[in-house]
Amino acid sequence: MNSGPKHIYRHEIRQSLWATLILVFVSLFILDGGYLNTVVVIACTAFWVGAILPILRKSRRRSDQIYLNYGLLLMLAVSFLAASIVTAKS
Repeated sequence: MNSGPKHIYRHEIRQSLWATLILVFVSLFILDGGYLNTVVVIACTAFWVGAILPILRKSRRRSDQIYLNYGLLLMLAVSFLAASIVTAKS
């Protein structure tokens, strides 16, 4: 008996979830919840908001898989860049 289709991005979601948890815990405990923690939390939130559409989409696309694999790194880089620009201007 088939209990239904498995999610098509199960591995990518699990990998991104572990990376998010590790980043948040490292930023909370090692970086003392300061400036870098704020940037990490913003990046993780932006990644998961952007991941909603690929997760809910029925069809599998290569660009979705690339985003789920490497999007968190991209969001971290963009968040640190934006934060450095904002703090430099203030």
